[in-house]
Amino acid sequence: MICYRSFWLSKEGGNNPLEVFSEYQRKGRHDIPDRSTVLYVSLDMASAIAEQLQDFRNKEEVLPGIIFGDTNDVCLALAKIEFKGERVVDLTDPNNLTKFNLSPADIATHDREKTQKVSRTIYDSGYDGFLWWSALEAKWTNGTFFAARIRNKVKILNTINLNIKIPEVQEAVEFLKINIAD
Repeated sequence: MICYRSFWLSKEGGNNPLEVFSEYQRKGRHDIPDRSTVLYVSLDMASAIAEQLQDFRNKEEVLPGIIFGDTNDVCLALAKIEFKGERVVDLTDPNNLTKFNLSPADIATHDREKTQKVSRTIYDSGYDGFLWWSALEAKWTNGTFFAARIRNKVKILNTINLNIKIPEVQEAVEFLKINIAD
């Protein structure tokens, strides 16, 4: 399975897109710090990018250097990741929702108690992670993978520094209605 993860890359390097810091995982949609840290990814490049850019919504104007590194010590980057041999449950499949006695609202709600319970249930069932539709845009498929179970099953294929000329960046910016300054 090929998926994508956007991350903030230091100009000095050294950032690992697969690194998950447990001290930051408490309030995220599917965080289960009592079991495992989680790695959030997307099957869609635009979705991975939009997940990082969503905090720039509703701003009067965003300087491109803040996102793309011209005026900042970090820039937005994207990693293409390959997962091999993982046990992943696809919650976009209605049969799997039935199997786990879930409704679509249980997956993408903003109620973290509910979404973390889903994550805990799937973890306790022995899966490496699960796929679900993005809460930003249902046509995008995101993934939540349990870091403790996938360490030897992932490979970074490449990383790129993002810029506004990349079509998937444009798609994410337009979807989120972010006003990038000229």
